[in-house]
Formats: sequence, C-alpha cells, structure tokens
Amino acid sequence: MGLLLILLVGDLTAPLKPHLEAAVPAAFAAPRPEVAVGSEAPAGRTVAWVTATGPDDVVLTLHTARIPGDLRRELHFSASDKPATRAKSIAFALAVLAKEREDALAPLPPEQPPPPGVVERVWEIEARGVGSLSIGEGALGGGGQILAHRLFPFGLSAGVGFELNGSGAKNTSLTQGSGWVEVNLRFGGPLIVPRLTLGAGAMINVLSREKETTTVWLPLFRIAVDATWRFFEGHGLTLGLSSHLTTATLPIGTTNMGMGMGMGGGNTGALGPLWVRAELGYSLAL
Repeated sequence: MGLLLILLVGDLTAPLKPHLEAAVPAAFAAPRPEVAVGSEAPAGRTVAWVTATGPDDVVLTLHTARIPGDLRRELHFSASDKPATRAKSIAFALAVLAKEREDALAPLPPEQPPPPGVVERVWEIEARGVGSLSIGEGALGGGGQILAHRLFPFGLSAGVGFELNGSGAKNTSLTQGSGWVEVNLRFGGPLIVPRLTLGAGAMINVLSREKETTTVWLPLFRIAVDATWRFFEGHGLTLGLSSHLTTATLPIGTTNMGMGMGMGGGNTGALGPLWVRAELGYSLAL
C-alpha cells in the first residue's frame, strides 16, 4: 500500500497530534506512517483523514490509490477518555482499515512507476567542419562553423551562425569571415531531424596576393539543407549541404602589368559570387 499519511483536520484534533505520534508505532507494522496536520495530500498517496466532528466524536476516512471509494469509520468517546487513550483507539482503528485495504490491493498487479518525463530541449549548439567550392575558378577551401539555435514549437527555430573559411587560386589566398542570422524549419524526429535553413548576413573577404592585401565586405545570403542524427539524448551528428551567395565576384590573380586587380591580360580570374559547401559536425540540444 505504500506509506500512509495521517492528516489531522481541524482545531479539535490538534491536541491529539503528540499522542497519535506516540501511539502509531505500536499500532502499525513498519514502515511507520507519517502524522501531519492539514487537510490535503499529494495525489497518488494513501491518506487517512482524522476529523473531529464534536468534542467526543471522531470520523476516520482512509483513501487508497488504485481502489475506488474510501473506507470510513466513526469513533465515539466518553468525556472522561484521555487524549492518549483516544489516540491509541484512533491508531488501531486506522491500522485495521489499512489492513483491509492491503488485502484488497494484494490481487492487483504491481503498480507501474510513471514514465520518465520528456526533456524539453530549447537550445541547439553546433560545431561543424566545412568543405567549400567556389563557383568561378572552382577553388577548393575549408574551414569551420559555430551555430546556435533557439528551438520553437511547430518545427521552427531561429539562430545565428559564424564561419571562418579559407581558399585560394591563381597565386591569391582568400580568407572569409562570415556572420548571419537564420530561420529553420525542422521535419520529422526525434531520431533523424531534417532541416531547411534560410539566412542573411555579411561576409568579410581578405584577398592576399604577393605583397598586396585587399579587404572586401559583401552581403551574404545562405540556404542550407541538413539532417541531424540524435544518437544519445541531446547529442547528435549533422550532415548538410549549403550555398553562400553574395552580390559580386572577387577578382584574383595578377596581370602582366602587376596591377593585381584583373586589368589587362594576365593570370587573372574571379571567385564567387556563389560558394557551395559540404558541412559535417557535432550537435548538442539543451
């Protein structure tokens, strides 16, 4: 039946509390019930209410989880009965009621513990490695990303992303730093979670050729599709494809005149305005 909680209801029962606490060990087998003053108890507990309906009248009510209906017994005392005597009678009467309920519970299957609650995860942090390819000269590059998302209902999320990427072609090295905000739409789950992403931000491009360095700021537009495999609680692996699109190409290479910006007929070319990339990394949902 589990642990019994005895509640003393009303001012008339208050003087019985110390005497009832002393009488309970002799009336009940271990484990001993709790004795408390009040009128309510947590749901699912086996509870006995001791209510004084008059100076010498007490009503006992026993509620047991999993069995409909309550057991009820009325006790009548004479005015000369002392509080200790009354407490012993109440304790033994409650023990008889509890024994009756234990007999009724015996043929029932064991009570199953409640299922563990679903952990609501509201943040997602990701670290990804990136392999990139410039549409233009076809320059290969690579780098890393950090992303953070706030998860919302209905498969929606929003977040920020930062990337550092490097590539090069025609004696020109390109270092790109990017930052953006994005919105996401998630599908399926919870084991495999595909996602569609749209984002916008800015990209800083540092072009280095021979002794010349040029910095170019460009707007950035990002579209991505990926899927995360949750293999243990909030841990996961993410594989995705994305594209970073901007509004201009980046000139690379040097001319015969050494001007370095693609003027004339030298070893020149352009990177962008589209970069495609493969992304693979670790995801943690919190």
